[in-house]
Formats: sequence, structure tokens, C-alpha cells
Amino acid sequence: MKGVYERTMGLMEKYDLTKIVSVSNKLIYSEFYSRPELDLTLQQRKIIFYLISKINKDTKNFSNEEIDISDYCELYNIKLQGKTDREWLEKSLLSLGGRVFFYEMPNGSKEMIRWVDRINVDFQTGKITMRLSESLNAYLLQLKKEFTKFQLGYTAFFKSKYSYDLYLICKQYSVSGLRKMFYISADDIKEKILHGEKSYERFYDFNKYCLAVAVDEINRYTDITVSYEIHRKKKTATEVIFYVRNKRKSEMKEIDNWKTIQKMSRKKMLSDKMNETFGNDVIYNDLCEAEEQEQMSMFSEDDI
Repeated sequence: MKGVYERTMGLMEKYDLTKIVSVSNKLIYSEFYSRPELDLTLQQRKIIFYLISKINKDTKNFSNEEIDISDYCELYNIKLQGKTDREWLEKSLLSLGGRVFFYEMPNGSKEMIRWVDRINVDFQTGKITMRLSESLNAYLLQLKKEFTKFQLGYTAFFKSKYSYDLYLICKQYSVSGLRKMFYISADDIKEKILHGEKSYERFYDFNKYCLAVAVDEINRYTDITVSYEIHRKKKTATEVIFYVRNKRKSEMKEIDNWKTIQKMSRKKMLSDKMNETFGNDVIYNDLCEAEEQEQMSMFSEDDI
């Protein structure tokens, strides 16, 4: 059975992992409430982040986005062979459509936020069509300040759903060339990562199975390095201190193999297309260079 990493690597050639995901800090660091069974699963988080990556700075309204049914099943590691599998797929999509949470507004009121407004599955075309919910407009569209951005590929290989929340929290504090420190109470970090889940009530278990795992994945797969210390009072965890910094270029080479694979894939696709149309390698090379420059222009030198 394929693991999450192998399944994600298998989908890289079709989905651009260099796309930017931008999320308002209000959503990341706000108080929001959800029953544990309504929290996004690991696979659902990958899908939501993919949908967010389709947004650009000029997007004013969410659009319908298509995902191949075969790719969706690959992400969930299932084979769509019969009626039972189709029913499972439909239940999976219903589960995603039903994921909601309450967001606490500045005036103290709470607004229910839904992740997706539309899901359509068409077995004849082999496509799933999804659209993000309008209730997310203020936190994903036309962001001018106080938002966090990163490349989709840095979260694509997470094997733990807890890594997503911790990465978003820590990413806010990553500053080029500097090591930033921030404090958060033990109870708060548990709430922001577990969202009410009761599986790891003891901080010892939370640290071992959630926090340490998330930090390890962030350090292994992303553009930042995270370490932390736990402060205790009479053996009870009271506060967690996080240290965050952007990775150096030398460190980035170790985690950017997905960029190399995807760049090679795009070049091959361009090569095949240009040779089929023009039979001219010069045009192909020019297009590849233009594409690389466009991707590089999205980041400053320190971001790469």
C-alpha cells in the first residue's frame, strides 16, 4: 500500500506544487470552534489547500475547480472498481462538504464558516468539481496585509494533519535571516492544533504524538526550521516557546527535490508539445526559461 509521500509524488506531474497559498492571519490565529468530527482530515486539508492555491491576487470570486476522480482516489489510496467504492467516494465528498467551524468575530459574535459551497461528481467525465465557500472570502481573497503565504509543495507531503496548523502558526513568524521566538500557553497550542480532539488530553501524549511529529515534518519538508521548549510548573506544562527561522539556500536544496521533478515534468510536457507543433527545440528552450523566470519572480531571493 502506498504511503502519503508516494501518493503525493505520483500526482505532482499534474498539479503545480509551486503555486502560492495565501491565508489571512485572522483565520490562522483566531479563535475558531469545531467538533473534532468536523475538523478537516489530512486528505481534506490537501484538497482545500489545492483549491486555495488556484486563487491569485486579482481573484474576486471563487471559481469551480476540477479534480480527476482518479487523482482524488489516489490521494485517499483507494481503487474505484465497483458500486461499493463509488458509494465510499460519495460519502467521502459528503464528509468534505459537511466540514464547518465557528469563527469568533471581533465583536464577540460567532459566524459559521463552511469550507466548500459546491461539490459535483461526474462518473461519466471522471471529474469532481468543487468551489470554496463564499464565507471564506474575507480570509482568502484580495489579501493586502496580515496574511501568510507559502508554496503548496511545502505542505503537500505532510503525513500528519497536525503539521498544517503548526506550520501556518510558525510561518507567520519566519523572517529572512532572523530567528524569531514566540510564546504560547500549553492549553492554547493544544486547542489550536487539536480543535477539541480528546485523544491526547495529557500534554505528554500531545507532545509525543502531535507536536513533535509536526515539528519533525515541518523541518523535513518545508522552507522553515522550528524548535521548541516546554516550560513546566510542578511537572505541569504551562507554556511552549517556539523558535522559527527561514531555511538557508543550502538547506533548501535538501527538500526541493519535488521542484526538480516537477520542473523536469513541465519541460518534458513543453518539449512534447513544441516538437509536435513546431519541431523546434529553440522555441521550447525559450518557453522553459520564460516559465522559470516567472516562477522565480514570485519570490524574493530570501524566499527561495
